[in-house]
Amino acid sequence: MAIRLTLFWAVVSLSSIISNLMSIGLLAIHEDGKEGWRWLFLYEGLISLIFGIASFFFMVPGPTQTKSKLFPNGYFTEREEKIIANRLVRDDPSKSDMHNRQAVSVKQFFQALSDYDIWPLLLVSLTFFIPYYPVSNYLNIILRRMGYSTNETIFLNIPIEFIYMVTMIGISILSEIVDERAFICIIPQIWMLVPIAVEYANAKWISSWGKYAIMFVLLVAPNVQGVLVSWISRVSYSVRTRTVASPMSNIGMQLANIVGQNVYRADDASLYFRGNRALIGICCLNVVLFLLCKFYYVARNKYKKGKWDAMSDSEKEQYLSKHGDDGNKRLDYLFEH
Repeated sequence: MAIRLTLFWAVVSLSSIISNLMSIGLLAIHEDGKEGWRWLFLYEGLISLIFGIASFFFMVPGPTQTKSKLFPNGYFTEREEKIIANRLVRDDPSKSDMHNRQAVSVKQFFQALSDYDIWPLLLVSLTFFIPYYPVSNYLNIILRRMGYSTNETIFLNIPIEFIYMVTMIGISILSEIVDERAFICIIPQIWMLVPIAVEYANAKWISSWGKYAIMFVLLVAPNVQGVLVSWISRVSYSVRTRTVASPMSNIGMQLANIVGQNVYRADDASLYFRGNRALIGICCLNVVLFLLCKFYYVARNKYKKGKWDAMSDSEKEQYLSKHGDDGNKRLDYLFEH
């Protein structure tokens, strides 16, 4: 799941590269007194509209509901639909406790929200990418302040987006290969900590290209958003909790963006000593938080395994018959970390 999610977010970087290349030509257009940025907004909006309309017809509710007026035969045969449905349930039995048209009730919503086992990951969702946002949001402003033209600024953005896309996919693949999440999520924190510390210690003496090199290294740090969202999905172990936890995690990431936009302040410009000092602290905090998440889930697994192993076979069968719908609170379910 982490790789699939990462590929989705990688397309955002790819679209940014394409958008940057388009803007170089479109910003130079001055037809009928209209500025180039107006044409850029028009064409980018049209492209988004076309893909949006196409997705309305091509996206389907599920693997067994692919037939439509455009595709009367559907995407799969009846046998293929059964294979897909059975494989989904076998990979994760918790996916069968609700169907894709079943709403989460108010009671279920608060039950999911009160699941303390997902709280550690919701907390790190709020903090893990704050160090990235300040430089990302102010990159173009900083580059223009350094004397680069609009086109030069656009060209300097393209390699950052491309390598960022590669590292994001790479770290998700690595996470799946080594079957590790907490330690993998620490990698980008250390990655971002190094250039921020260098910038903080040498801000007065670094040249323009040196500043760009520091920003380059920081902004190509691998994004573990796909790993984290996949981790939350696995820890939830029920459709109800997963349905609530995933958007709550996304809300945390959006709030992190708001926080990140306020780290670099006008009264701290242009060297941003105070802002960079805060970012160093946040990187260190994130390392500690991910380690605490690791220790928490290890301790929870040890507690569950001890209780489960102490049961006899008949007690286990009786327990499963009574607590089969307990989601991640089931003693036979161990958290991934």
